Amino acid sequence: MSTREIVSRVIKLAKREGATDAVARIEELEWYMLRFSNNSLTVTKSLLEKELQIFVCINGKKASCSIMNLSEEAIKEATIKTVRLAKSSRESDLYAPLPKGPFKYDKKFKKIGDENIDVEKLPTLVKTSIESALSSGASRVAGSLIAQKVKVLQETSGNARSEFESTMYNLSVRAFADSDATGQFAATSTFVSKMDAEKVGRMAGEVAKMAKDPKPAEAGVYDVVFGPMTFADLIEEVVDASSAFSVDSKTSFLVDKLNEKISSKEVTIEDDPLNQEAPGSSPFDQEGLPTFRKKIIDSGVLSTYLHNSATSKKMNQKNTANAGLIRPFPFNVVVSEGSKSLDELISSIDNGLYVTNNWYLRYTNSLTGDFSTILRDGLFRIRNGSIEGPIKGLRLSDNMLNFLKNIEELGRERYWIKWWEVDVPVLTGAALVRQMKFTKPTI
Repeated sequence: MSTREIVSRVIKLAKREGATDAVARIEELEWYMLRFSNNSLTVTKSLLEKELQIFVCINGKKASCSIMNLSEEAIKEATIKTVRLAKSSRESDLYAPLPKGPFKYDKKFKKIGDENIDVEKLPTLVKTSIESALSSGASRVAGSLIAQKVKVLQETSGNARSEFESTMYNLSVRAFADSDATGQFAATSTFVSKMDAEKVGRMAGEVAKMAKDPKPAEAGVYDVVFGPMTFADLIEEVVDASSAFSVDSKTSFLVDKLNEKISSKEVTIEDDPLNQEAPGSSPFDQEGLPTFRKKIIDSGVLSTYLHNSATSKKMNQKNTANAGLIRPFPFNVVVSEGSKSLDELISSIDNGLYVTNNWYLRYTNSLTGDFSTILRDGLFRIRNGSIEGPIKGLRLSDNMLNFLKNIEELGRERYWIKWWEVDVPVLTGAALVRQMKFTKPTI
């Protein structure tokens, strides 16, 4: 069977078995990974796979599954089992019928990024990033380059039929000047021509060189310049908390904050599903609705939660076309452009820190927004508007609402960031944030 025949058959069979709503989605993935360490390309992997995702509702009872075996027998078995599982599941109050199509989608986004992946160009990107990091002060370089092409075909019982394909390139470089002096930078795009491997390597190498011979740091409350890597991670957490599912389940620090000022007026954050350069782009959501750009935070004010049909019905708010059939999610996060360079942001601090990277952000209380994250790679002391030297031994332990409130200025040079810690592509620069709490690790 063709992919079109598969999704149509799933919808028909699910309805015949008793489903009131059904979605069938096939993703065909072509994937390449190049891993490098000790200044050399060490591992090359590739993958071709096809996955069928099935989602069904029987009113408020829901179930889903995914299978890789797309034989006629396996598809039939998976569809019937998913409907039966829905029948036996607990009914949810988060239910609305799927939107009724057909819908019109922007034809410009039927293809996103490159026509195909030019596999022969990938080792050149790796080599360029390694050489750039070494020439910028690193003695050893590691990282990964991932390239993928995905084709998506989706059909719903609401008569929404849609498809698109896209490419994605994701480069992450970690540079070592010595065991305690490291730097990292990452970049992502849908076009291989937009991947500036030289700059990614250079930025990682420069931070590593600056981070040599770090001194022990003191815990305290500091004014901070967050580099794009860390600021992207913090902003992704804010946007994730704007999912109406998290708000409804009382696991978000943005509960009861709609239309309130939660940040400084310098901050506008948008979800942009229709950006040819951003790997998260899609002309439709998982319910088949056409996607569109919308402001989540508008000049400091929380202007919307992210919705699918079920959450928008329950909260009596506009559907933002961000389904996730269970949980609404962002596609691409865009932070407003500031007016200051990184050096100008640093010069605004008399007594503070420059944080280049972090990982393992965890909440001690997601409803209040209390969190902690480990700082990694170059961490620097700022005094009298300039970097005094590298330090070590701190973690950021503060509150998300306090973080938002204390953002004072944004950087003007923005980067598309995506890596292990930042799953959703985020376009952002550096940022100046006042009065953030830093603690000493207990272990």
